[in-house]
Amino acid sequence: MGLSVLSYPRYVIIQSTQPTNAPDGSLWADTSTSPAKIKVYSSSSGLWSEISNDMTYLRQLINENSLEILENDASNSLAGDQSAYMIRDIYSDATGFLNTVDTATTTGIFTTDNYNNNANGPPTDETNAGTYPTINSTSTKNGWHIIVNADDLLLNSITKISTATPTTAYLFSDTAVLIASATFIGDTATFSTPQLLSATLGYFIETDGDGAIIDHYYQATFSETGTYFNWDYGSNTESLALNSFDIISANISLSVNPSNLLVQTLPQTIDSGMANFQPYTYNGATAGTGAITYDVSFDGGTNWQTGIAEDTATAITNTGTSLILKQNLSGVGAGNTAQAEGFGVMFW
Repeated sequence: MGLSVLSYPRYVIIQSTQPTNAPDGSLWADTSTSPAKIKVYSSSSGLWSEISNDMTYLRQLINENSLEILENDASNSLAGDQSAYMIRDIYSDATGFLNTVDTATTTGIFTTDNYNNNANGPPTDETNAGTYPTINSTSTKNGWHIIVNADDLLLNSITKISTATPTTAYLFSDTAVLIASATFIGDTATFSTPQLLSATLGYFIETDGDGAIIDHYYQATFSETGTYFNWDYGSNTESLALNSFDIISANISLSVNPSNLLVQTLPQTIDSGMANFQPYTYNGATAGTGAITYDVSFDGGTNWQTGIAEDTATAITNTGTSLILKQNLSGVGAGNTAQAEGFGVMFW
């Protein structure tokens, strides 16, 4: 008679010190760290190995498997004397899980697990060289005056020197109009929504303790030319000042207005004799007038069939054995977006 799971119950050892005399396969919740780490014991190596909870690779395999299922379903729908196969990939990284994406010709914006036509550029820090050695305990707002030198700049957060104790960060216009504020968590204050800054305009970024006396730190004002904005002058209550205070960096991104972008594959070798194809989008999403279509070449880019709708069976007009696919992520202007997490092209 077979033994049930209950015949050999598995339990977890919960303690902060490494267990001794443990049988092979024992589980240990190591509480010396927070959160606790789950480890499994191997008697052959005498080591406890942490069990990873990173599901990234598993999700990639699941996504890839879903396209393989699609391939099988499509093949089963063909006549008995036909055969089909699929070129496919998912965007688990910028080059694709199967490394089919030609990043040199791709114009789409990669974000986590998809390509799209509208995501903001990756965040980056604009820093200054301030050391702020001198304390000034006051309830007033102090900081920096900046001048923006890039279009469509988004201010995400402000970071202060760790010795300063303000609770709130502020963004003011050049005419002292409050635009936004954010609460410091640790040394960083993140705005609830990124704040759009306009090129050539000046702004004040300042800190205070919401009216309470706090410790500002300052040094004599200096100017510094940055990539996206210039640290122009020190500020006090939205006016230029002789000292610069507290702020050591600002996190920014470039705002991207939706436009017609694409994902292009590297040449993929396919069998000769294929007569038809059908493109698929994996986890596609569109909004407004956004759309996803395909341009396909079967002869290495010499001839193209363009504007092919997804899920549309199409006859191949110029046969060949070198496939290049363009996944068009179309949409121009606010709200007209398109994104995809992968593609598939069926041939038969």
